[in-house]
This record gives sequence, structure tokens and C-alpha cells, in this order.
Amino acid sequence: MILDNLLGAFLIGVILSSILYGITWLQVYLYYTKHSSRDRTFLKYFVAVLTALDTLHLVLLCHGLYIVVVTNFGNYLADLHAPWSLVIQCIVGVSVTTCIQQFYAVRIYQLSHRRNIRVPLAICVISTTEFAFSIVFAVKSLQNGFYADNTPSIPYGATVLGLEVVCGVFITVSMVYYILQQRSGIKRNNQVLNLVILYIINSGALNLVFATACLVTYLIFPKTLIYAPFFFILIRLYPCSFLTILNSRVNVRSRLGGGDGRTFITVSHEEVNDRSSHSTFKVVNPDSNSAMGLVGRTRDRRTAEKAVGMDEAID
Repeated sequence: MILDNLLGAFLIGVILSSILYGITWLQVYLYYTKHSSRDRTFLKYFVAVLTALDTLHLVLLCHGLYIVVVTNFGNYLADLHAPWSLVIQCIVGVSVTTCIQQFYAVRIYQLSHRRNIRVPLAICVISTTEFAFSIVFAVKSLQNGFYADNTPSIPYGATVLGLEVVCGVFITVSMVYYILQQRSGIKRNNQVLNLVILYIINSGALNLVFATACLVTYLIFPKTLIYAPFFFILIRLYPCSFLTILNSRVNVRSRLGGGDGRTFITVSHEEVNDRSSHSTFKVVNPDSNSAMGLVGRTRDRRTAEKAVGMDEAID
């Protein structure tokens, strides 16, 4: 039973997460060779940091597996205490999800036209709290034993996974909501926005499924590693889905404008008189002389013009 619940679950988790790690590296290669030329330096470094953290997480998993399978071979009492690398990987793994969650929080703030700071701030607070609890969980686990006597660390581990689920829901719902606010009477524009929403829901739902499964199995079997495959896969899914969205921008832009997708949704407000003004929404392709417009009424006295690129939603 010890081999099945501890070593067996550990081994399955490492194998499956290693497969996803290979897929992530394919996405990294595609990003730097085909999709990063127009990105800011910050985003390129951000992807590099995520890749480094993801690699470090897998290295720690492999080290822990080596200790359990080779160093402690036949010594089942020693296997009741997890190697330090298996404990530290929790901090590294949560740091990966925290970076991506806070990146999404910034994008949500931009999607709200910098008007709503409460939701992005809540995501940042939840994400940072999750990371802090992961450190406490690791310290408690090292002090008390990860399997044999891990009762004091169970509340902290459950809190980390619970906050992971809550943060995932906040991000997915918020991004979908603010992207829906960009909808207009232009059919082509709405079709592209629907495509972006589909990308976000697919990646967010997959992350939520594994986060929830990890939380449930951890609460039911806290003294085993049955939850480990779900956690290891969850850590891989975050950078993999993030890079998939980055690499899908060309497809989204081509749907909207063709070519390299240098297309913008331009929203302009022009003041008419003291009581009313009109807004013009245009989808403009810089390589074309044509534009589509939709004119409506609004009561905004301020005159403003903002170009909203698809990058705001997905890069």
C-alpha cells in the first residue's frame, strides 16, 4: 500500500508532468522563433523566467524520485519521510502559478480600461497569499515529516489548493466578462472576441479541473501522494496554456485583419454639445484603406480616443 499510494502516485505524476514539460518547450521554441518579434522585452524575459522555474520544478521532482527509488531502495521507513526536494518543489510550483496569475491580473486591469482596480487587486492578494501559505506548508512539512506526521501542515496545504481554485475562477470569469464588454455591432469583431473567449475558457477550465481534483484528493488522502499527479500536472498546465495563448495571437489577428494581424479596434468619443456626444467604433486594418464603423449615442462629455489591440486580451 505504501508503494502504491506514495511511490506509485509520485512516479505517475513525474511521468505525466514530464510529457507536458516537453509540450511546453515546444511552445517556448515556437514563441521565440515565430511569435516574439513584436513583443516587448519584458514579455520575452517573463517567458524565460517561467521556463526556468518550470525546469527547476521538474529537476526537483526528478531529484526526489531518485532519492526515493534509488537511494532509499528497500528502506520503506525512510520513504515515510519525503526528501527535501519534494517539499521545496511546492514553493517553486506555486511561484509559477503566482507569476502567471499576477500577469493575468494586470491584463484584466487593462481590459477594464484601467477603471476597475478591485478585481485585479483581489487576484494579486489571493495569489500572493497562496504563495505565502506554500512557504509555511513547506516549512511545516520539513519540521514534522511530509507523510508520517503531517497533520500540522494539512491546513496550510488545503489553503494553498483552495486559494488556487478561487484565483482561477476569478481570472477566468473576469477576463471573459471584460472581453464581452468589447462586443459591438460588428459581426467580424464579435467572432474574433468569441474565439479569444474560447481560448480563455478552455485553458481556465482545464486548470480548474486539476486544481479541484488536487484539492479533493488532498483532503481525502492527506498522508499519501495520491493528489501529487494532479498537482504536478497543474503546475505544467499553467505555463503550457499561457504560451499556447501567446502563440495563438497570429491566428486571432489574422481572423480580424489578415496578414500579420495588425488590426485595432478603435473607440473614439467626440463631443457634440453640452448634453450629448457620439461614439464611433471602428475596426481598422492599417494595410487597408477601408474601415467599418458603428455610430451610437452616449452621454460622455469627455473627448477621448483609445486604440484597443487584441494584445490587451491575450498577450
